[in-house]
Amino acid sequence: MKISPKDANPKQTIALLGGSFDPPHLGHLAVAQHAHDVLGVDEVWLLVTPQNPEKPHEATLFKHRIWMCQALAEHHDWLKVSDFEEGVGSPNTHDVLSKLLPQHPNTQFIWLMGADNLASIHTWNGWDAVMQKMTPLVIYNRPEHSSLLKNSHLLHKYTNHQVPPNAPFGAPPEWRVIEGFTHTATSTEIRHLIKADGTAVDTVDAVANYIQKQGLYKTP
Repeated sequence: MKISPKDANPKQTIALLGGSFDPPHLGHLAVAQHAHDVLGVDEVWLLVTPQNPEKPHEATLFKHRIWMCQALAEHHDWLKVSDFEEGVGSPNTHDVLSKLLPQHPNTQFIWLMGADNLASIHTWNGWDAVMQKMTPLVIYNRPEHSSLLKNSHLLHKYTNHQVPPNAPFGAPPEWRVIEGFTHTATSTEIRHLIKADGTAVDTVDAVANYIQKQGLYKTP
């Protein structure tokens, strides 16, 4: 079910996973599942961005990506889909959180992201404010991204604020790393495979069926 962030209940811990989800895949689901099952958040929200400034390709229509995210979340009542970013009018994390957090002063929000983002996070508009004032950060690290973590501005500037992976959530600029995350699915690879032979892999059946029915990703 698609939700609006106004539907959050007070005193919940909600993890936010933002992205293009073009298409959503089993890697996204694995991150969300870990946040819910292991880190103990009450809900995970997929914040679908109309156009990710970090992604050079033109995104698939927003309505298709919202529907596919709904399909990914269908059997997980703790996993929600939000079109909040469309109303903000900006894909920038700082701008989105600046609008979202004041609406829910009693809700603990957590920001989830992959370690690949560490290559560019220091260039994001307002990234220092995000780290210092907005939400604790959970970084999912895959072995091939370990050098990004080691050399990141985040590690150098906020090294004293790192906490153990399973520590109770506190306040920003707290951050933690989930190591050994091995799911290799990427939206880019899925799109390339569909374009090559029409096969949608590494996603749930409902998403693969929707991609085939709508003829997505088959043309340049």
